[in-house]
Amino acid sequence: LLRENRRRLESHVMVTTDEGRTWSTPRPMDRALTGDRHTAQYARDGRLVVTFRDMAEGSPTQGDWVAWVGRWEDLLAGTPGQYRVRIKDNTNQWDSTYPGLERLGDGTFVATTYGHWDTGQPPYILSARLRLEELDARSAFDGERLARIDRYLQEQVDSARIAGAVAIVLRDGEVVYERAVGWAD
Repeated sequence: LLRENRRRLESHVMVTTDEGRTWSTPRPMDRALTGDRHTAQYARDGRLVVTFRDMAEGSPTQGDWVAWVGRWEDLLAGTPGQYRVRIKDNTNQWDSTYPGLERLGDGTFVATTYGHWDTGQPPYILSARLRLEELDARSAFDGERLARIDRYLQEQVDSARIAGAVAIVLRDGEVVYERAVGWAD
């Protein structure tokens, strides 16, 4: 996983199948993974947990410490994964998040990073314990049901009923779905 330093593009992915002798051409990932300093670990069920600083332009969690949950196939296909959650709101929009991520024997993830977690205070190091069962419940939206929003919005753009749209779904103040389709000038 990599970022484009000028921040004009989404984050990208490239892969190797020969232990790093050659690499694929970098290709864009879904906007849900646009950010800095990605750190990933596999869960026991085969899903990937990726923690990073969200840097997606216009995202309500831009600059915050987030976690993405999905599958390897989502990275390769450029699809949004299962969900993304805010771990902690960084009160200084840019200075935060060089995360470490470890999976403990019981399946709990421990993520640790620094950030400005309290307004007006200097940054400090924070650890968060993440259990997929808790994150799953926190997101609590069926991906297929959310995909219906994608299809509906794209149909509206394709039929020229609208030029573009942005949709955001929140649950308990957390972004669980965010998509933009079409364009506007």
